[in-house]
Amino acid sequence: MKKYFVSLCCPILIAAAIYSTSPVAARVDLSDNDIYIIASYIEYYADGGGYACRTALGAVAVNRLENVLFPSTARDVVLSLGYSGTTAPSQASLAAARLAADGYDPTGGALFFYRVDDLHAEKRHGHYV
Repeated sequence: MKKYFVSLCCPILIAAAIYSTSPVAARVDLSDNDIYIIASYIEYYADGGGYACRTALGAVAVNRLENVLFPSTARDVVLSLGYSGTTAPSQASLAAARLAADGYDPTGGALFFYRVDDLHAEKRHGHYV
């Protein structure tokens, strides 16, 4: 049976179909430069969000790296996620990127995320749509 994961962390909504409840996936070998690129994207999109938000964003990037439907390099993956900036990552974002590369995935395999402010809905309840 397919379950769905929806998480609202910072201003980001992360959704994925879940087939497993394990938050740990296979480890991905990434260079220090790849980690830096992913951490930079995390820093930009986390927008002051907590560590849970950062680890979820990192997991989305790594999930895309492992999926044949998406680019196979960290640089191209973050470009596909809409990030093309040069934000300097914090230590928290670097740690979240390393954790994602080590296989930690609290999203259950999410490949997409949405900024809550970008979602169009007729009704909103606080941060929830």
